[in-house]
Amino acid sequence: MKIASRLYFSKNRRGFSPYLECDICGWIPVCKHCDVSLTYHKNVNQLVCHYCGYSIKNLKTCGNCGGISLLTRGFGTEKIEDEMALIFPQSRIARLDLDTSRTRKSYEKIISGFEKGEIDILVGTQMISKGLDFNNVKIVGILNADNMLNYPDFRSFERSFQLMAQVSGRAGRKNGRGLVIIQTSQPGNTVIKSILANDYKNFFLEQLNERKAFNYPPFSRLIEITLKHKNFN
Repeated sequence: MKIASRLYFSKNRRGFSPYLECDICGWIPVCKHCDVSLTYHKNVNQLVCHYCGYSIKNLKTCGNCGGISLLTRGFGTEKIEDEMALIFPQSRIARLDLDTSRTRKSYEKIISGFEKGEIDILVGTQMISKGLDFNNVKIVGILNADNMLNYPDFRSFERSFQLMAQVSGRAGRKNGRGLVIIQTSQPGNTVIKSILANDYKNFFLEQLNERKAFNYPPFSRLIEITLKHKNFN
């Protein structure tokens, strides 16, 4: 790829696939400690819990019906990296997430390689949204923005706006204009429209009015109380 170096972004989705699902009965393997779906990591052939770190070897059969048709659902940075390699076979592609940069040395190696033009396409999580200043980025892709927008949290729009604004700012910083491509099925969403218009002020006021109407912070305080006991009864 000689035209431009490109940075692709996938929010908080490392691994190959967020979960596996049995094509026969719909069973999904979950963490025995956290009861959340296990993420499939292709490179190490493991299912990993991103909350507690619990991991098991990738399954060949369904734990419920014994079927052999376990399908990967969704996508993470690892799968995006594989897809980019198929689409751009001549390009040099790297991935920046917790799995590839657990040490400072490995992190700096990837960043340095991209800065020097030794990497054409960089696939990453939110790690690449802050504090990095690349001269050679012309195109930024924000993949599956709907995943951020639809997260069940009253702060999801605020956080989505922050992340999209930050990662969009990686394109065209010094050498001319850049292009930002946002993948979404909600082009009329207030966050998307505000990002496209670079309209932080009206977005801020809109969110503030909405939170006031529902008595959400900063107009109130929310407290979460969790009770646990070994005995269910």
